[in-house]
Amino acid sequence: MKRWNPPTDAQMQKDYADHKSWFKSVASLVQADPRLAEVSRDSESWKRAREAGVSQEKIDQYVHLLEQLDANESLASVYGIGKACLITADIVVGLFDNGVIKGYVLKPSDPRPLVEDLENWPKETADATTAYKPVADGWYLFEVHH
Repeated sequence: MKRWNPPTDAQMQKDYADHKSWFKSVASLVQADPRLAEVSRDSESWKRAREAGVSQEKIDQYVHLLEQLDANESLASVYGIGKACLITADIVVGLFDNGVIKGYVLKPSDPRPLVEDLENWPKETADATTAYKPVADGWYLFEVHH
């Protein structure tokens, strides 16, 4: 990912508001064919999708949206988190897999805990590894500490 710091909640909410139609298109494509949720901007994921029966036209549409939203260069999702993820930051700190994954998730499986500010989790969420913040239309911001 290009960023060394995750984008702020405010920036992500603005990006959503500015590009709401793109998010709506992502949701529509994934609802029509859930296999697209496994597609990233990595050409290997396109090959797997084609082999699974997804049309090249749908793959091209989906990848174009990912490019417009500057999401999913290599990661398509955080396993089991929701119907579709648009990861905007995957930051590893140190020699081990410690860091942050932040992005948007469509209709998360279990959006708890809900927080007001992903940049400053409340003390009662100290044991959580993932937190969510509602955006609109079934989309949430999420942050995973790993």
